[in-house]
Amino acid sequence: MKRSILLAFSLVFITLNLFAQQDARLLERIDEMLKLTQDKDLDKIMDYTYPKVFTIAGREQIKKALLEAFETDEFTISLDSVKLKTIFPPVIIKDAQYIKISHTMIMRMKYKTVIDSIGQANFIEMMGSKFGKGNVRFDQKENTFNILILAYLLAIKDEFSKDWSFVNYDEEGGLISVLFSEEVIEKLKVYK
Repeated sequence: MKRSILLAFSLVFITLNLFAQQDARLLERIDEMLKLTQDKDLDKIMDYTYPKVFTIAGREQIKKALLEAFETDEFTISLDSVKLKTIFPPVIIKDAQYIKISHTMIMRMKYKTVIDSIGQANFIEMMGSKFGKGNVRFDQKENTFNILILAYLLAIKDEFSKDWSFVNYDEEGGLISVLFSEEVIEKLKVYK
């Protein structure tokens, strides 16, 4: 009995995974989105963003906030080595499809003034608690913190988006809970 349940579960998982992997348009859009992310091409990223996001804040407002995050008086941020890690099985509710996607990247925070050893240690400890010990390094020569990040996107195809569109997926962030039902969020939490 246990063996047949395990076999049935495995077949469902494999079938769902193959569905996501064989959706050529999804794969194409993911590749494009990750490249745009690395290039910080904010105008084109907005074209790939889930349209319902713009009911909360306008395109220009979001673009301005992103530009301000990437370039401050203290540092500039660049992204490198943005790579797809996992496409999880789809969550299908009514006519909507949701697919959680994990990817890795290196965020480089280049400071405009020299960071002393105490500042380095404090920052490494603080960011290490969020992104994992050993995932934060300081490059003394470049005056830059290099942070290896595991991040998530959510691909959506629904009444707001006939083609695959994306939103950053952060279970702790408020945006996901504003955009999606509790049912969707709970089903996506399974995939880590």
